Amino acid sequence: NTARNIDVPKRIEAELRLSESRWRRVFEQLPMSMQIFAPDGSTRQINRAYENLFHLSMEELRDFNILRDSQLAEAGLAENIRSAFEGEISVVPPIPFELKTSPDQEAKGLRWVGSTMFPVFDAEDRIIEVVCVHEDHTARKLAQEEVHKLNQTLEQRIAERTMELKLSEERFKQLFEFSPLGMAQVDQQGKFHQANPAFCELVGYGVDELKAMSYWDLTPEDFHDDQRTSIARLDQTGRFGPFDKEYLHKAGNRIPVRLNGVEVISSTGEVQVWGIAEDISQRQAAERAIRESEEKFKALFELSPLGMARVSWEGHLLQVNESFARMIGYTPDEATALSYWDITPRKYEAQELLILELVKRDGRFGPFEKEYIHRDGHLVPIVINGMMIRGMNGEDELWGIVEDITPRRQAEQAIRESEKKFRTLFESSSQGVMLHDENHCFSEVNPAAARLLGRQPEELIGMHPSELAPEYQANGELSDTVARREIGKCLETGLAQFEWTHNHKSGHEMRLEVTLNRIPHGERNVMQAIITDISERKRAEMELKRSLERERELNQLKSNFVSMVSHEFRTPLGIIQSSAEILDDYLEQLEAAERTEQLQSIIKNSRRMAGLMEDVLLLGRLDSGRMDFAPRPLDLAAICRRLVDEVLSSTDGRCPIGFSTSGLPHEVM
Repeated sequence: NTARNIDVPKRIEAELRLSESRWRRVFEQLPMSMQIFAPDGSTRQINRAYENLFHLSMEELRDFNILRDSQLAEAGLAENIRSAFEGEISVVPPIPFELKTSPDQEAKGLRWVGSTMFPVFDAEDRIIEVVCVHEDHTARKLAQEEVHKLNQTLEQRIAERTMELKLSEERFKQLFEFSPLGMAQVDQQGKFHQANPAFCELVGYGVDELKAMSYWDLTPEDFHDDQRTSIARLDQTGRFGPFDKEYLHKAGNRIPVRLNGVEVISSTGEVQVWGIAEDISQRQAAERAIRESEEKFKALFELSPLGMARVSWEGHLLQVNESFARMIGYTPDEATALSYWDITPRKYEAQELLILELVKRDGRFGPFEKEYIHRDGHLVPIVINGMMIRGMNGEDELWGIVEDITPRRQAEQAIRESEKKFRTLFESSSQGVMLHDENHCFSEVNPAAARLLGRQPEELIGMHPSELAPEYQANGELSDTVARREIGKCLETGLAQFEWTHNHKSGHEMRLEVTLNRIPHGERNVMQAIITDISERKRAEMELKRSLERERELNQLKSNFVSMVSHEFRTPLGIIQSSAEILDDYLEQLEAAERTEQLQSIIKNSRRMAGLMEDVLLLGRLDSGRMDFAPRPLDLAAICRRLVDEVLSSTDGRCPIGFSTSGLPHEVM
């Protein structure tokens, strides 16, 4: 019985030593920073990961007390810390933490560190120490696209410890349950025995589901060969990883992970394999994004029509693209042998030094114009923008984007020359030219137009055409209506021609011929009006119209006269014919007085016809302009008697006419 009683304590002691050895190895080899505090807040123990994270040794932490740490107090986390020492699990959010143990100590760096603190109790539920697991968030804060990398191998060779078995088990349990990394234990056949919540969340299965599975169930077939290789390495060295593979999620998708593992022999001699799995989905996505970004940048750099150059702070050209090299007349390889000052004229030296100061202050510069020295010696005008970047070696560098503005300068010069020519033509033209703005008011008036309108150019600026016109135009339309219609026609078709009545400053109206042209000007249209004074032409047209009217009247008179003469010719001809027929038929029977009367009638009417013929010839001479004006005395009484005789003759005496010449002068002029 005594011998059996001794065996039991020895077995317990062996188990304690194994547990303590297991905890010690996990504590030392764990890639996560851990710090163990005494109940009074002083540091009792740190692991290697802590030293690597904080760059502090146990000797430097001798006087450090977390309950009195000023950085945590200033961050408002004192209550979080105190709750862990009062028996609660406390999560301390990430804060910027200076790597020093006292306010007057020089910091060894700055890191963003969060932590999980949990108390450890003895058999009587008294706090015997507080374990703090740190998580470094520095890389996540500085580069949001990268995830925390844990590449340090975690060895899981668990040995038994002689004392504090419960404490060691509690520590391991807390670490296992609260670890942000997936942790699982399998046997040599790959069957799952344990898995922490992080691992269950990673693969989508619960613990009980995993216990019915092996890691082959979670491993895609295309990774089986890699898995066998890692198992062979595990058999040879007792550890594997880190290596990347994929797990099959319960939902069917693949989860990329990075695995580390270690082989552990339990107190019963059972071979256990502990693995740590890190989800690297975000990291792979970030790496893909970086690769895509690099490819895009490479394409942009090589194919961009703009010059791009990376320059050291001392001015050495470290990298240039084809456009930049072509701009200065070199190949890219030749350009990288040059200094920034080799291609910059010395007249820009003061400006460049000032820009360097601005870059130091603001981190960027430009845009500004300057010139580069071409290989053949001529100066190339450019516009440059840039910024300061941190190079791969940690040195500050300048990144510049350069545009050759030679074509723009040439275009600007051509525009200036064109503007000068236009201005000269506009000012010196004898033709009236006016420009309208978008409100259809005069914006520019040349001197010829101002003289034509009887005003100074500045008087016309800002006025609408209808303001300088009578209320109605010559066709009876309102001036404002005509102006709007013709302006609309010009804006729609590009051209409008019309006549316009304008009020001269002196008060008289003048007629203008207006030609409107639409001229594109940027994103809007302006109009050019060319005006011509057609007042004289209109007066000439009116005179010609009146002349034509008079000519029509004269032609009508001639027609009437010919008609009348024709009628007048028929009357005496009829009388002559009648008298001749009487004489022919009755010559022998007629008395001498009757024959004389008939002969006198023939003579009289013949003379009358001769007079009519003379009048026709006279009218012809007047029409052809071959008759001179020669006034002479006129026997008014004789003319009147002649008119009476013609009327009596034409009416055969049916209309007696009384005619008296008493009181008339013998002749009139």
